[in-house]
Amino acid sequence: MFNSHFEQLAFTNAIVDRTANELKEILINLTSEIGQLPPFPGAMFTYGIEVEPPKGSNFGCIIVGEKGNLYELILSFDDNALAKNSAPTEIRNEELNLLELDSIEFIPHAYAAIQAVINYLNKGSIQE
Repeated sequence: MFNSHFEQLAFTNAIVDRTANELKEILINLTSEIGQLPPFPGAMFTYGIEVEPPKGSNFGCIIVGEKGNLYELILSFDDNALAKNSAPTEIRNEELNLLELDSIEFIPHAYAAIQAVINYLNKGSIQE
């Protein structure tokens, strides 16, 4: 079937890329069923569904956002605003960083995200 190890590697890479693309499509389709994403627990400005990072992930808080995109949520606090007893909205900073992953990294993150979105959708159907 293959004439060389390079052909085997190319075929393997094509399978990984195809798998990542198919998982992305599933995630987009599932997320589109939600409509309005829920407010992220404990956040003031962020909407999305929390994803349990897969083993070995270097990311902290991962969420599924609009159109099935994966983001890392980074929360920080403005010490100066805190010292001035400013309003909570002025003290807190919520930053969403789009995860830019290659296919091999994306697959376990997408799988975890699909599980999180399905769990969210199933909770909604149980409560109805």
